[in-house]
Amino acid sequence: MKRTISHISYAVAALALMAPALLKLPHQVDIGLGLLFAMAFGVGNVNRVLVKWENDGAYQKEALDERNIAIKEKAGNITGMLTTTLLGISLVVFVCMGYTVPSLVVGGIILVQLVSLICVSSLLEKKM
Repeated sequence: MKRTISHISYAVAALALMAPALLKLPHQVDIGLGLLFAMAFGVGNVNRVLVKWENDGAYQKEALDERNIAIKEKAGNITGMLTTTLLGISLVVFVCMGYTVPSLVVGGIILVQLVSLICVSSLLEKKM
């Protein structure tokens, strides 16, 4: 299944790369197709690498080591805290500058992040 996703992603990336050359499209569409190419190519590469890693026994042993799992969890927690802090700073800057829509968007992102943190934490506590 993951190989199929890789092949489909590569096909989408190739079409997104060739479409501007074949069709006369506005500049904004070219930018969107460039972003689509980058995302599809990235998904294809990640899936290809994941399939390769799934078949590697040494990698599986290393990935499932308790110490490495604890390191990844701590890194994720620190990264989440840093992201929330930076979003909070940008929210204050947007409010001070009088930008209403960006303030609402960033505030919504912070709210969704915090609510999802609470929900996921409670689900994991019930599961364990």
